[in-house]
Amino acid sequence: HDYVEEWVSYHFALGFSHIYIYDNSIDPTRLQRWNDRRQIPNLRVVEYPGTNVDIPAYKACAQQVVEKEHTWLTFLDMDEFFVLK
Repeated sequence: HDYVEEWVSYHFALGFSHIYIYDNSIDPTRLQRWNDRRQIPNLRVVEYPGTNVDIPAYKACAQQVVEKEHTWLTFLDMDEFFVLK
């Protein structure tokens, strides 16, 4: 999970206040166990198994954003980095 740690660190360094990871991998508990060991504040891993779950996951995340009253939201895959120009 080295790439996950890099991805999370990068986005927090940019100024992201919270990160929600919706994990639909083959072993969704693996990423949760990784996060449990690190106990990174403001990082939440949500197990979201299944296929074709992108849109439902986006909607669930957007609902979290509304409930937590966050100002900004972006959807990124783990191989995508938010780049400021």
